Amino acid sequence: YMHIAMGMDTISFELIAWRWQSAGWRLFDLVLLVFGWLHGANGMRVVLDDYVHSRGGRAIARTVLFVVTAILIVLGAYVILTFGSM
Repeated sequence: YMHIAMGMDTISFELIAWRWQSAGWRLFDLVLLVFGWLHGANGMRVVLDDYVHSRGGRAIARTVLFVVTAILIVLGAYVILTFGSM
C-alpha cells in the first residue's frame, strides 16, 4: 500500500512512527509479519522436504526452521507492540 500510494521516497522513520500511533496499523503490520513469515517458512519447509532425504536430517532441519521462525516472529511482534513505549 505505502509503496504504491506514497512512493518510496516519502517513507521515513517519522512516517512509520506516526502510523504506529494507531492500533489498527500496528495490528495490520503484526498480521502481515506473522502471515509473511509463516508463508516463507512453509515454502522453506517444502524446499527442505525436497532436498533433505534422511528422516533425521529432515527432523533437525524442520526443528531449526520452526525455532528460527518463532524467534523472528516474536522479536518482530515485540518491536511492533512496544514501539514508542520505552
